[in-house]
Amino acid sequence: MNKKILPIFVFTLLIASVTTTVAMIDTKYKENNQISELENDLDWWPMFGHDSQHTGFSTSSAPNVNKVNWSYATGSEIRFSSSVVVDNKLYIGTGEIQSRGSFDFDKIKNKPVINILKEYRETTYAETGGVFCIDTTTGIKLWDFVTQGTVSSTPVVYNGNVYVLTTNSDTYEGYLYCIDAETGIKQWDYMYTNLMTTPTIENDNLFITVADPYTNYGKLLCLNPSDGVEKWNHTTGYNNFAMYSAPAVYNDNVFYISINSSDIELHSVDVSTGEEQWKIFLTKMELGLVVSTPVVDNNRIFVLSLESYIANETVWSVLFCINAENGDEIWKHEMEEFEISLSTPAVANDLVYFTYAENYWAYAGIACVNASDGEIIWNKKLNYDFFTFGSPSIADEKLFIGGMNLIQQASVINCYDINSNELIWKYSIGELSMVDSSAAIANENVYIADYGGTIYAFSDNTPPNAPVIDGPSKGKKGIKYDYSFASTDPDGDDIAEYIINWSDGTGQEWIFGPFASGEEAFANHTWDEKGTYLIRAKSIDLFGNESDWSEFEVVIPRSKTVYNQLFWWLFKRLPILSKFLQHLL
Repeated sequence: MNKKILPIFVFTLLIASVTTTVAMIDTKYKENNQISELENDLDWWPMFGHDSQHTGFSTSSAPNVNKVNWSYATGSEIRFSSSVVVDNKLYIGTGEIQSRGSFDFDKIKNKPVINILKEYRETTYAETGGVFCIDTTTGIKLWDFVTQGTVSSTPVVYNGNVYVLTTNSDTYEGYLYCIDAETGIKQWDYMYTNLMTTPTIENDNLFITVADPYTNYGKLLCLNPSDGVEKWNHTTGYNNFAMYSAPAVYNDNVFYISINSSDIELHSVDVSTGEEQWKIFLTKMELGLVVSTPVVDNNRIFVLSLESYIANETVWSVLFCINAENGDEIWKHEMEEFEISLSTPAVANDLVYFTYAENYWAYAGIACVNASDGEIIWNKKLNYDFFTFGSPSIADEKLFIGGMNLIQQASVINCYDINSNELIWKYSIGELSMVDSSAAIANENVYIADYGGTIYAFSDNTPPNAPVIDGPSKGKKGIKYDYSFASTDPDGDDIAEYIINWSDGTGQEWIFGPFASGEEAFANHTWDEKGTYLIRAKSIDLFGNESDWSEFEVVIPRSKTVYNQLFWWLFKRLPILSKFLQHLL
Protein backbone atom coordinates (compact mmCIF):
# COMPACT_ATOMS: atom_id res chain seq x y z
CA MET A 1 0.00 0.00 0.00
CA ASN A 2 1.24 3.48 -0.81
CA LYS A 3 2.82 5.09 2.28
CA LYS A 4 0.86 8.34 1.67
CA ILE A 5 -2.41 6.51 1.45
CA LEU A 6 -1.87 4.50 4.67
CA PRO A 7 -2.25 7.45 7.11
CA ILE A 8 -5.37 8.60 5.27
CA PHE A 9 -6.80 5.10 5.46
CA VAL A 10 -6.06 4.85 9.18
CA PHE A 11 -7.53 8.31 9.79
CA THR A 12 -10.67 7.37 7.85
CA LEU A 13 -11.07 4.23 9.94
CA LEU A 14 -10.60 6.31 13.10
CA ILE A 15 -13.25 8.85 12.03
CA ALA A 16 -15.64 6.04 11.10
CA SER A 17 -15.07 4.39 14.46
CA VAL A 18 -15.66 7.62 16.39
CA THR A 19 -18.74 8.44 14.30
CA THR A 20 -20.16 4.99 14.91
CA THR A 21 -19.44 5.27 18.61
CA VAL A 22 -21.07 8.71 18.84
CA ALA A 23 -24.07 7.42 16.91
CA MET A 24 -24.35 4.46 19.27
CA ILE A 25 -24.11 6.76 22.29
CA ASP A 26 -26.74 9.09 20.79
CA THR A 27 -29.01 6.15 20.04
CA LYS A 28 -28.48 4.81 23.54
CA TYR A 29 -29.26 8.25 24.98
CA LYS A 30 -32.45 8.49 22.96
CA GLU A 31 -33.48 4.99 24.01
CA ASN A 32 -32.83 5.77 27.66
CA ASN A 33 -34.58 9.11 27.35
CA GLN A 34 -37.57 7.41 25.76
CA ILE A 35 -37.68 4.85 28.57
CA SER A 36 -37.55 7.66 31.11
CA GLU A 37 -40.43 9.41 29.40
CA LEU A 38 -42.42 6.19 29.31
CA GLU A 39 -41.83 5.65 33.02
CA ASN A 40 -43.11 9.13 33.74
CA ASP A 41 -46.20 8.36 31.70
CA LEU A 42 -46.97 5.10 33.49
CA ASP A 43 -50.52 4.57 34.63
CA TRP A 44 -50.02 4.90 38.38
CA TRP A 45 -52.65 4.22 41.07
CA PRO A 46 -52.63 7.46 43.13
CA MET A 47 -55.90 7.18 45.09
CA PHE A 48 -58.75 4.88 46.06
CA GLY A 49 -60.19 3.18 42.97
CA HIS A 50 -57.27 4.39 40.82
CA ASP A 51 -58.74 7.77 39.80
CA SER A 52 -61.03 10.55 40.98
CA GLN A 53 -63.96 8.69 39.39
CA HIS A 54 -62.98 5.58 41.41
CA THR A 55 -63.40 3.27 38.40
CA GLY A 56 -61.04 0.64 39.85
CA PHE A 57 -59.55 0.20 36.36
CA SER A 58 -55.94 0.50 35.20
CA THR A 59 -54.41 0.25 31.72
CA SER A 60 -51.41 -1.58 33.19
CA SER A 61 -50.75 -5.20 32.40
CA ALA A 62 -51.13 -7.55 35.35
CA PRO A 63 -49.58 -10.84 36.54
CA ASN A 64 -50.74 -14.13 35.04
CA VAL A 65 -49.36 -16.16 37.95
CA ASN A 66 -49.49 -15.94 41.74
CA LYS A 67 -45.87 -14.96 42.11
CA VAL A 68 -44.93 -12.84 45.12
CA ASN A 69 -42.22 -10.37 44.18
CA TRP A 70 -41.85 -9.22 47.78
CA SER A 71 -43.80 -8.79 51.00
CA TYR A 72 -43.40 -6.31 53.83
CA ALA A 73 -44.81 -6.72 57.35
CA THR A 74 -45.72 -3.38 58.93
CA GLY A 75 -46.47 -4.98 62.30
CA SER A 76 -49.68 -2.95 62.37
CA GLU A 77 -53.26 -3.76 61.47
CA ILE A 78 -54.43 -2.57 58.04
CA ARG A 79 -58.18 -2.29 57.79
CA PHE A 80 -59.95 0.31 55.68
CA SER A 81 -56.84 1.76 54.02
CA SER A 82 -55.75 0.47 50.60
CA SER A 83 -52.41 0.74 48.81
CA VAL A 84 -51.71 3.52 46.35
CA VAL A 85 -48.66 3.53 44.06
CA VAL A 86 -46.91 6.48 42.39
CA ASP A 87 -43.36 6.75 41.01
CA ASN A 88 -42.42 3.26 42.24
CA LYS A 89 -43.44 4.05 45.81
CA LEU A 90 -46.33 2.46 47.69
CA TYR A 91 -48.22 4.32 50.42
CA ILE A 92 -50.71 2.84 52.88
CA GLY A 93 -52.27 3.76 56.22
CA THR A 94 -52.32 1.55 59.32
CA GLY A 95 -53.53 1.36 62.87
CA GLU A 96 -51.09 1.90 65.69
CA ILE A 97 -47.59 1.11 64.49
CA GLN A 98 -46.20 -2.18 65.86
CA SER A 99 -49.50 -3.00 67.56
CA ARG A 100 -51.68 -5.50 65.75
CA GLY A 101 -55.36 -5.72 66.52
CA SER A 102 -57.06 -9.04 67.23
CA PHE A 103 -59.47 -10.77 64.90
CA ASP A 104 -61.91 -13.49 65.94
CA PHE A 105 -63.61 -14.93 62.89
CA ASP A 106 -65.63 -17.44 64.91
CA LYS A 107 -67.18 -14.52 66.77
CA ILE A 108 -67.88 -12.59 63.57
CA LYS A 109 -69.33 -15.43 61.49
CA ASN A 110 -72.13 -16.04 64.00
CA LYS A 111 -73.54 -12.59 63.33
CA PRO A 112 -75.27 -11.19 60.23
CA VAL A 113 -72.92 -9.59 57.71
CA ILE A 114 -74.68 -6.22 58.04
CA ASN A 115 -73.74 -6.10 61.74
CA ILE A 116 -70.03 -6.77 61.36
CA LEU A 117 -69.12 -3.17 60.56
CA LYS A 118 -70.29 -1.98 63.97
CA GLU A 119 -68.50 -4.87 65.66
CA TYR A 120 -65.46 -4.22 63.53
CA ARG A 121 -65.42 -0.49 64.20
CA GLU A 122 -65.25 -0.97 67.95
CA THR A 123 -61.80 -2.57 67.65
CA THR A 124 -60.53 -0.25 64.92
CA TYR A 125 -59.63 2.81 66.93
CA ALA A 126 -56.17 3.59 68.21
CA GLU A 127 -54.66 6.71 69.71
CA THR A 128 -51.98 6.68 67.03
CA GLY A 129 -51.63 5.26 63.56
CA GLY A 130 -49.16 5.32 60.74
CA VAL A 131 -48.42 5.92 57.08
CA PHE A 132 -45.86 3.63 55.42
CA CYS A 133 -43.88 4.31 52.25
CA ILE A 134 -42.41 1.22 50.56
CA ASP A 135 -40.06 1.02 47.57
CA THR A 136 -42.03 -1.06 45.05
CA THR A 137 -38.87 -2.34 43.37
CA THR A 138 -37.17 -3.72 46.46
CA GLY A 139 -39.98 -3.99 49.02
CA ILE A 140 -37.87 -1.98 51.50
CA LYS A 141 -39.49 0.59 53.78
CA LEU A 142 -38.38 4.11 52.88
CA TRP A 143 -40.12 5.84 55.78
CA ASP A 144 -43.05 5.70 58.16
CA PHE A 145 -44.95 8.56 59.75
CA VAL A 146 -46.81 8.40 63.07
CA THR A 147 -50.26 10.00 63.05
CA GLN A 148 -52.65 11.08 65.78
CA GLY A 149 -55.43 8.56 65.42
CA THR A 150 -55.59 5.47 63.21
CA VAL A 151 -55.44 6.02 59.47
CA SER A 152 -58.95 5.17 58.37
CA SER A 153 -58.60 6.43 54.81
CA THR A 154 -56.81 5.37 51.67
CA PRO A 155 -53.98 7.84 50.94
CA VAL A 156 -54.07 10.22 47.99
CA VAL A 157 -50.81 11.18 46.24
CA TYR A 158 -50.74 14.54 44.48
CA ASN A 159 -47.93 16.92 43.46
CA GLY A 160 -45.31 15.18 45.58
CA ASN A 161 -47.43 14.97 48.73
CA VAL A 162 -49.46 12.26 50.48
CA TYR A 163 -52.81 13.08 52.08
CA VAL A 164 -54.58 10.94 54.69
CA LEU A 165 -57.45 11.32 57.17
CA THR A 166 -57.26 9.79 60.65
CA THR A 167 -59.87 8.94 63.27
CA ASN A 168 -59.15 8.98 67.00
CA SER A 169 -60.99 6.84 69.62
CA ASP A 170 -64.77 6.92 69.73
CA THR A 171 -65.12 10.67 69.20
CA TYR A 172 -64.30 10.41 65.48
CA GLU A 173 -61.86 13.29 65.89
CA GLY A 174 -58.80 13.08 63.71
CA TYR A 175 -56.50 14.96 61.39
CA LEU A 176 -56.07 15.63 57.71
CA TYR A 177 -52.34 15.26 57.08
CA CYS A 178 -50.23 16.47 54.18
CA ILE A 179 -46.91 14.57 54.14
CA ASP A 180 -43.97 14.94 51.76
CA ALA A 181 -44.06 11.82 49.57
CA GLU A 182 -40.28 11.62 49.26
CA THR A 183 -39.17 12.27 52.84
CA GLY A 184 -42.18 11.50 55.03
CA ILE A 185 -41.98 14.96 56.64
CA LYS A 186 -45.27 16.58 57.62
CA GLN A 187 -46.12 19.67 55.57
CA TRP A 188 -49.30 20.63 57.46
CA ASP A 189 -52.26 19.18 59.31
CA TYR A 190 -55.77 20.26 60.37
CA MET A 191 -58.08 18.66 62.90
CA TYR A 192 -61.44 17.41 61.62
CA THR A 193 -64.17 15.10 62.79
CA ASN A 194 -64.76 12.51 60.08
CA LEU A 195 -66.54 9.19 59.94
CA MET A 196 -63.68 7.18 58.44
CA THR A 197 -63.91 8.79 55.01
CA THR A 198 -61.26 9.10 52.28
CA PRO A 199 -60.07 12.28 50.50
CA THR A 200 -60.15 12.81 46.72
CA ILE A 201 -58.06 15.27 44.70
CA GLU A 202 -58.77 16.52 41.19
CA ASN A 203 -57.49 19.63 39.36
CA ASP A 204 -55.88 21.19 42.42
CA ASN A 205 -58.97 20.70 44.57
CA LEU A 206 -58.89 18.52 47.69
CA PHE A 207 -62.32 17.20 48.70
CA ILE A 208 -63.16 15.69 52.09
CA THR A 209 -66.41 14.93 53.87
CA VAL A 210 -66.49 15.78 57.57
CA ALA A 211 -68.89 16.22 60.49
CA ASP A 212 -69.35 19.30 62.64
CA PRO A 213 -69.39 18.00 66.24
CA TYR A 214 -70.96 21.22 67.54
CA THR A 215 -73.90 21.52 65.15
CA ASN A 216 -74.28 17.86 64.04
CA TYR A 217 -74.21 18.92 60.41
CA GLY A 218 -72.31 17.02 57.75
CA LYS A 219 -70.12 18.95 55.33
CA LEU A 220 -68.29 18.55 52.04
CA LEU A 221 -65.14 20.70 52.01
CA CYS A 222 -63.05 21.87 49.07
CA LEU A 223 -59.50 22.69 50.18
CA ASN A 224 -56.30 23.93 48.60
CA PRO A 225 -53.92 20.91 48.50
CA SER A 226 -50.84 23.11 48.95
CA ASP A 227 -51.80 24.53 52.35
CA GLY A 228 -55.14 22.98 53.37
CA VAL A 229 -56.93 26.33 53.29
CA GLU A 230 -60.66 26.06 52.66
CA LYS A 231 -61.97 27.20 49.27
CA TRP A 232 -65.62 26.50 50.05
CA ASN A 233 -67.81 24.25 52.16
CA HIS A 234 -71.16 22.66 51.40
CA THR A 235 -73.53 21.68 54.20
CA THR A 236 -74.98 18.21 53.80
CA GLY A 237 -77.66 18.64 56.43
CA TYR A 238 -78.51 18.05 60.06
CA ASN A 239 -77.52 14.55 61.19
CA ASN A 240 -76.68 13.85 57.55
CA PHE A 241 -73.16 12.47 57.27
CA ALA A 242 -70.91 10.76 54.75
CA MET A 243 -69.39 7.56 56.13
CA TYR A 244 -66.77 5.01 54.97
CA SER A 245 -66.61 6.47 51.46
CA ALA A 246 -64.84 8.97 49.20
CA PRO A 247 -66.23 11.75 46.99
CA ALA A 248 -66.02 11.20 43.24
CA VAL A 249 -65.22 13.99 40.77
CA TYR A 250 -66.40 14.08 37.18
CA ASN A 251 -67.23 16.78 34.62
CA ASP A 252 -66.95 19.69 37.10
CA ASN A 253 -69.15 18.05 39.72
CA VAL A 254 -68.49 16.27 43.01
CA PHE A 255 -70.62 13.25 43.91
CA TYR A 256 -70.87 11.79 47.39
CA ILE A 257 -73.06 9.48 49.48
CA SER A 258 -74.54 10.45 52.83
CA ILE A 259 -76.79 8.85 55.45
CA ASN A 260 -79.69 11.04 56.55
CA SER A 261 -81.13 9.18 59.52
CA SER A 262 -81.95 5.90 57.74
CA ASP A 263 -82.10 7.36 54.22
CA ILE A 264 -79.15 6.86 51.89
CA GLU A 265 -78.74 9.86 49.59
CA LEU A 266 -76.59 10.65 46.57
CA HIS A 267 -75.53 14.29 46.08
CA SER A 268 -74.10 16.30 43.19
CA VAL A 269 -72.24 19.55 43.97
CA ASP A 270 -70.65 22.06 41.62
CA VAL A 271 -66.84 21.88 41.83
CA SER A 272 -66.30 25.63 41.50
CA THR A 273 -68.98 27.00 43.82
CA GLY A 274 -69.97 24.21 46.18
CA GLU A 275 -73.62 24.66 45.23
CA GLU A 276 -75.76 21.54 45.20
CA GLN A 277 -76.91 20.55 41.71
CA TRP A 278 -79.22 17.75 42.76
CA LYS A 279 -79.87 15.22 45.52
CA ILE A 280 -81.71 11.90 45.27
CA PHE A 281 -82.91 9.23 47.67
CA LEU A 282 -81.54 5.74 47.03
CA THR A 283 -82.70 3.27 49.71
CA LYS A 284 -83.97 2.99 53.26
CA MET A 285 -81.34 1.49 55.59
CA GLU A 286 -82.91 0.70 58.97
CA LEU A 287 -80.58 -2.21 59.72
CA GLY A 288 -76.81 -2.41 59.44
CA LEU A 289 -74.38 0.12 58.09
CA VAL A 290 -73.18 -0.45 54.53
CA VAL A 291 -71.98 2.47 52.42
CA SER A 292 -70.43 2.50 48.95
CA THR A 293 -68.27 5.07 47.17
CA PRO A 294 -69.86 6.39 43.94
CA VAL A 295 -68.14 5.38 40.70
CA VAL A 296 -68.50 7.54 37.59
CA ASP A 297 -68.02 6.45 33.99
CA ASN A 298 -69.35 7.93 30.74
CA ASN A 299 -71.76 10.33 32.48
CA ARG A 300 -73.19 7.52 34.62
CA ILE A 301 -72.87 7.04 38.37
CA PHE A 302 -72.74 3.47 39.71
CA VAL A 303 -73.37 3.08 43.40
CA LEU A 304 -74.30 0.22 45.73
CA SER A 305 -76.88 0.91 48.43
CA LEU A 306 -78.33 -1.25 51.19
CA GLU A 307 -82.08 -1.75 51.50
CA SER A 308 -82.98 -2.99 55.01
CA TYR A 309 -86.05 -2.92 57.26
CA ILE A 310 -86.49 -3.58 60.97
CA ALA A 311 -90.11 -4.77 60.75
CA ASN A 312 -89.38 -8.02 58.92
CA GLU A 313 -85.56 -7.95 59.21
CA THR A 314 -85.08 -8.18 55.47
CA VAL A 315 -81.94 -6.88 53.79
CA TRP A 316 -80.50 -6.79 50.31
CA SER A 317 -78.26 -4.53 48.24
CA VAL A 318 -79.17 -2.55 45.14
CA LEU A 319 -76.81 -1.46 42.39
CA PHE A 320 -77.93 1.86 40.89
CA CYS A 321 -77.02 3.50 37.60
CA ILE A 322 -77.75 7.23 37.82
CA ASN A 323 -77.53 9.96 35.19
CA ALA A 324 -74.66 12.20 36.35
CA GLU A 325 -76.20 15.33 34.83
CA ASN A 326 -79.63 15.32 36.47
CA GLY A 327 -79.73 12.45 38.99
CA ASP A 328 -82.33 10.45 37.06
CA GLU A 329 -82.28 6.71 37.55
CA ILE A 330 -81.21 4.88 34.37
CA TRP A 331 -81.57 1.38 35.83
CA LYS A 332 -81.13 -0.56 39.04
CA HIS A 333 -80.20 -4.14 39.79
CA GLU A 334 -81.70 -5.59 42.97
CA MET A 335 -79.87 -8.52 44.51
CA GLU A 336 -81.61 -11.47 46.06
CA GLU A 337 -82.87 -11.17 49.63
CA PHE A 338 -80.00 -11.32 52.15
CA GLU A 339 -77.34 -10.68 49.48
CA ILE A 340 -75.23 -7.80 50.79
CA SER A 341 -72.53 -5.88 48.95
CA LEU A 342 -70.06 -4.21 51.29
CA SER A 343 -67.70 -2.73 48.71
CA THR A 344 -67.48 -0.29 45.81
CA PRO A 345 -68.08 -1.54 42.24
CA ALA A 346 -65.50 -1.33 39.45
CA VAL A 347 -66.15 -0.34 35.83
CA ALA A 348 -64.27 -1.40 32.70
CA ASN A 349 -65.24 -1.60 29.03
CA ASP A 350 -68.90 -0.71 29.71
CA LEU A 351 -69.25 -3.49 32.27
CA VAL A 352 -69.76 -3.17 36.03
CA TYR A 353 -68.26 -5.65 38.51
CA PHE A 354 -69.17 -6.05 42.17
CA THR A 355 -68.87 -8.56 45.03
CA TYR A 356 -71.45 -9.65 47.56
CA ALA A 357 -71.97 -11.97 50.54
CA GLU A 358 -75.05 -13.72 51.87
CA ASN A 359 -76.06 -12.07 55.14
CA TYR A 360 -75.79 -15.31 57.16
CA TRP A 361 -72.51 -16.46 55.60
CA ALA A 362 -74.11 -19.10 53.36
CA TYR A 363 -72.14 -18.03 50.27
CA ALA A 364 -70.53 -15.08 48.52
CA GLY A 365 -70.03 -14.12 44.92
CA ILE A 366 -68.82 -11.86 42.13
CA ALA A 367 -71.09 -10.52 39.41
CA CYS A 368 -70.79 -8.62 36.14
CA VAL A 369 -73.59 -6.53 34.64
CA ASN A 370 -73.95 -4.49 31.47
CA ALA A 371 -73.31 -0.81 32.28
CA SER A 372 -75.89 0.33 29.73
CA ASP A 373 -78.95 -1.59 30.93
CA GLY A 374 -78.00 -3.56 34.07
CA GLU A 375 -78.40 -6.94 32.38
CA ILE A 376 -76.48 -9.70 34.17
CA ILE A 377 -73.55 -10.96 32.08
CA TRP A 378 -72.39 -13.50 34.65
CA ASN A 379 -72.84 -14.22 38.34
CA LYS A 380 -70.32 -16.47 40.09
CA LYS A 381 -71.49 -17.83 43.45
CA LEU A 382 -68.84 -19.20 45.80
CA ASN A 383 -69.27 -21.36 48.89
CA TYR A 384 -65.87 -20.93 50.49
CA ASP A 385 -64.61 -17.48 49.46
CA PHE A 386 -66.09 -14.49 51.30
CA PHE A 387 -65.57 -10.89 50.24
CA THR A 388 -66.11 -8.02 52.64
CA PHE A 389 -64.98 -4.39 52.43
CA GLY A 390 -62.29 -4.76 49.76
CA SER A 391 -63.35 -3.58 46.31
CA PRO A 392 -62.55 -5.23 42.97
CA SER A 393 -59.63 -3.88 40.94
CA ILE A 394 -59.32 -4.50 37.19
CA ALA A 395 -56.46 -4.51 34.69
CA ASP A 396 -55.37 -6.58 31.72
CA GLU A 397 -58.79 -8.32 31.53
CA LYS A 398 -58.27 -9.61 35.08
CA LEU A 399 -60.17 -8.85 38.29
CA PHE A 400 -58.35 -8.88 41.63
CA ILE A 401 -60.17 -9.12 44.94
CA GLY A 402 -59.11 -9.97 48.48
CA GLY A 403 -61.21 -12.19 50.71
CA MET A 404 -61.32 -15.08 53.17
CA ASN A 405 -61.13 -18.71 52.13
CA LEU A 406 -62.65 -21.12 54.64
CA ILE A 407 -61.00 -24.21 53.12
CA GLN A 408 -57.51 -22.73 53.27
CA GLN A 409 -58.38 -21.02 56.57
CA ALA A 410 -56.54 -17.98 55.28
CA SER A 411 -56.92 -14.55 53.80
CA VAL A 412 -56.51 -14.75 50.03
CA ILE A 413 -56.26 -12.70 46.89
CA ASN A 414 -58.13 -14.10 43.89
CA CYS A 415 -57.49 -13.29 40.24
CA TYR A 416 -60.40 -13.89 37.85
CA ASP A 417 -60.78 -13.67 34.09
CA ILE A 418 -63.29 -10.82 33.64
CA ASN A 419 -64.75 -12.40 30.50
CA SER A 420 -65.24 -16.01 31.60
CA ASN A 421 -65.29 -15.45 35.42
CA GLU A 422 -62.87 -18.38 35.70
CA LEU A 423 -60.30 -18.30 38.49
CA ILE A 424 -56.84 -17.64 37.03
CA TRP A 425 -54.93 -17.87 40.28
CA LYS A 426 -55.29 -17.64 44.06
CA TYR A 427 -52.74 -16.91 46.77
CA SER A 428 -52.87 -16.98 50.57
CA ILE A 429 -52.00 -13.59 52.06
CA GLY A 430 -52.01 -14.36 55.75
CA GLU A 431 -54.06 -15.85 58.52
CA LEU A 432 -57.85 -16.07 58.24
CA SER A 433 -59.35 -12.59 58.59
CA MET A 434 -61.17 -9.88 56.69
CA VAL A 435 -59.38 -8.27 53.75
CA ASP A 436 -60.54 -4.67 53.83
CA SER A 437 -57.86 -3.37 51.46
CA SER A 438 -58.41 -3.20 47.73
CA ALA A 439 -55.63 -4.06 45.30
CA ALA A 440 -53.61 -1.38 43.54
CA ILE A 441 -52.33 -2.20 40.04
CA ALA A 442 -49.42 -0.27 38.55
CA ASN A 443 -46.33 -0.88 36.44
CA GLU A 444 -47.40 -4.49 35.74
CA ASN A 445 -47.62 -5.36 39.45
CA VAL A 446 -50.47 -5.93 41.90
CA TYR A 447 -50.27 -4.77 45.52
CA ILE A 448 -52.60 -5.74 48.36
CA ALA A 449 -52.46 -5.80 52.17
CA ASP A 450 -53.99 -8.22 54.65
CA TYR A 451 -55.62 -7.44 57.98
CA GLY A 452 -52.48 -8.48 59.84
CA GLY A 453 -50.53 -5.64 58.24
CA THR A 454 -48.45 -7.39 55.57
CA ILE A 455 -48.26 -5.85 52.12
CA TYR A 456 -47.80 -8.21 49.16
CA ALA A 457 -46.46 -7.35 45.72
CA PHE A 458 -47.29 -9.73 42.87
CA SER A 459 -45.41 -9.59 39.59
CA ASP A 460 -45.54 -11.52 36.36
CA ASN A 461 -42.96 -14.18 35.80
CA THR A 462 -39.88 -13.78 33.60
CA PRO A 463 -38.86 -16.94 31.71
CA PRO A 464 -35.46 -18.41 32.57
CA ASN A 465 -32.49 -17.98 30.26
CA ALA A 466 -31.62 -20.72 27.80
CA PRO A 467 -29.42 -23.36 29.46
CA VAL A 468 -25.66 -23.40 29.09
CA ILE A 469 -24.65 -26.88 27.91
CA ASP A 470 -21.20 -28.21 28.71
CA GLY A 471 -19.48 -31.51 27.90
CA PRO A 472 -17.46 -33.26 25.20
CA SER A 473 -17.94 -31.89 21.70
CA LYS A 474 -16.38 -35.02 20.10
CA GLY A 475 -16.71 -38.67 20.90
CA LYS A 476 -17.06 -42.22 19.68
CA LYS A 477 -20.21 -44.14 19.03
CA GLY A 478 -21.25 -46.59 21.71
CA ILE A 479 -19.54 -44.59 24.47
CA LYS A 480 -21.55 -42.85 27.23
CA TYR A 481 -20.76 -39.16 27.72
CA ASP A 482 -21.79 -36.83 30.56
CA TYR A 483 -23.23 -33.33 29.99
CA SER A 484 -24.22 -30.52 32.34
CA PHE A 485 -27.08 -28.05 31.91
CA ALA A 486 -27.32 -24.78 33.84
CA SER A 487 -30.00 -22.13 33.43
CA THR A 488 -30.19 -18.83 35.27
CA ASP A 489 -33.53 -17.21 36.05
CA PRO A 490 -33.75 -13.37 35.96
CA ASP A 491 -36.19 -13.47 38.89
CA GLY A 492 -34.00 -15.86 40.86
CA ASP A 493 -36.66 -18.59 40.71
CA ASP A 494 -35.77 -22.27 40.90
CA ILE A 495 -35.68 -24.32 37.72
CA ALA A 496 -38.32 -27.03 37.88
CA GLU A 497 -37.01 -29.18 35.03
CA TYR A 498 -34.86 -29.41 31.91
CA ILE A 499 -35.99 -30.89 28.61
CA ILE A 500 -33.26 -32.40 26.43
CA ASN A 501 -33.33 -33.62 22.86
CA TRP A 502 -30.22 -35.57 21.79
CA SER A 503 -31.27 -35.33 18.08
CA ASP A 504 -30.69 -39.00 17.37
CA GLY A 505 -34.30 -40.14 17.24
CA THR A 506 -34.44 -41.28 20.87
CA GLY A 507 -36.95 -38.58 21.79
CA GLN A 508 -36.87 -36.11 24.64
CA GLU A 509 -35.44 -36.64 28.09
CA TRP A 510 -36.46 -34.81 31.27
CA ILE A 511 -34.31 -33.87 34.24
CA PHE A 512 -36.54 -33.05 37.18
CA GLY A 513 -35.55 -30.62 39.92
CA PRO A 514 -36.06 -28.26 41.42
CA PHE A 515 -32.62 -26.74 40.85
CA ALA A 516 -31.49 -23.36 42.10
CA SER A 517 -30.99 -20.68 39.49
CA GLY A 518 -27.58 -21.35 37.88
CA GLU A 519 -27.20 -24.77 39.52
CA GLU A 520 -25.94 -27.52 37.20
CA ALA A 521 -28.08 -30.52 36.31
CA PHE A 522 -26.49 -33.60 34.73
CA ALA A 523 -27.45 -36.20 32.15
CA ASN A 524 -25.56 -38.65 29.96
CA HIS A 525 -26.10 -40.11 26.54
CA THR A 526 -24.73 -42.64 24.10
CA TRP A 527 -24.83 -42.21 20.32
CA ASP A 528 -24.95 -45.46 18.37
CA GLU A 529 -24.26 -44.02 14.94
CA LYS A 530 -21.60 -41.72 13.56
CA GLY A 531 -22.66 -38.24 12.65
CA THR A 532 -22.95 -34.65 13.82
CA TYR A 533 -25.60 -34.11 16.49
CA LEU A 534 -27.13 -31.04 18.09
CA ILE A 535 -27.99 -31.40 21.73
CA ARG A 536 -30.99 -29.13 22.28
CA ALA A 537 -32.12 -28.15 25.77
CA LYS A 538 -34.52 -25.77 27.45
CA SER A 539 -35.51 -25.07 31.05
CA ILE A 540 -38.85 -24.53 32.78
CA ASP A 541 -39.14 -22.54 36.01
CA LEU A 542 -41.45 -23.22 38.94
CA PHE A 543 -44.18 -21.05 37.39
CA GLY A 544 -44.22 -23.01 34.14
CA ASN A 545 -42.44 -20.45 31.97
CA GLU A 546 -40.08 -21.98 29.40
CA SER A 547 -36.74 -20.70 28.17
CA ASP A 548 -35.59 -20.67 24.56
CA TRP A 549 -33.80 -23.73 23.21
CA SER A 550 -30.03 -23.79 23.41
CA GLU A 551 -27.84 -25.96 21.18
CA PHE A 552 -24.56 -27.78 21.55
CA GLU A 553 -22.88 -29.61 18.65
CA VAL A 554 -21.38 -33.05 19.15
CA VAL A 555 -19.45 -34.92 16.44
CA ILE A 556 -19.33 -38.71 16.58
CA PRO A 557 -16.82 -39.60 13.82
CA ARG A 558 -16.12 -42.97 12.23
CA SER A 559 -14.02 -45.21 14.45
CA LYS A 560 -10.22 -44.87 14.08
CA THR A 561 -10.62 -41.74 12.00
CA VAL A 562 -8.12 -39.04 12.91
CA TYR A 563 -8.84 -35.39 12.20
CA ASN A 564 -5.96 -32.94 12.17
CA GLN A 565 -6.43 -29.38 13.34
CA LEU A 566 -6.84 -27.92 9.85
CA PHE A 567 -9.50 -30.50 8.93
CA TRP A 568 -11.36 -29.83 12.15
CA TRP A 569 -11.14 -26.05 11.52
CA LEU A 570 -12.62 -26.52 8.04
CA PHE A 571 -15.40 -28.74 9.39
CA LYS A 572 -16.45 -26.15 11.95
CA ARG A 573 -16.52 -23.24 9.50
CA LEU A 574 -17.68 -25.03 6.36
CA PRO A 575 -20.58 -27.29 7.36
CA ILE A 576 -21.23 -28.10 3.70
CA LEU A 577 -17.75 -29.65 3.48
CA SER A 578 -18.52 -31.77 6.54
CA LYS A 579 -21.72 -33.09 4.98
CA PHE A 580 -19.96 -33.78 1.67
CA LEU A 581 -17.16 -35.75 3.30
CA GLN A 582 -19.59 -37.67 5.49
CA HIS A 583 -21.49 -38.64 2.35
CA LEU A 584 -18.30 -39.94 0.75
CA LEU A 585 -17.39 -41.88 3.88
